[in-house]
Amino acid sequence: MTHDQDVQFYDRQGRAITRDEARDLIRQNLDHVARSTVTDAADWTQSSVVSTIWVGGDVELGDYPQPMIFQTAVFDANGKRIDIIPSATEEHAMQAHRTMVEEHSKNMVDPVVVDILATDS
Repeated sequence: MTHDQDVQFYDRQGRAITRDEARDLIRQNLDHVARSTVTDAADWTQSSVVSTIWVGGDVELGDYPQPMIFQTAVFDANGKRIDIIPSATEEHAMQAHRTMVEEHSKNMVDPVVVDILATDS
């Protein structure tokens, strides 16, 4: 059995679903939760992207009471991932998203935040 066959998949509410159901939801772009750009108006070369997605499968191998089915990642201006937070619920994922936007704005002189994609959690 391959690792992919061992993965349990979950919908955005945390209910177990099949791999095919997860694939169908992702194909419908239902994996996108939130996406924001953070740019320093004082130095346009300083920017980052905060992206929160539902990944469908448990992304953490640790011993957690709930599956970690969301990820909030921060990418620098070159697209390199510089931070990542797993989450079990969409509510926690949105909080992680807001926290990462705030954290990555702190180092900027004149931060400009643009929410490219935001959904109600």
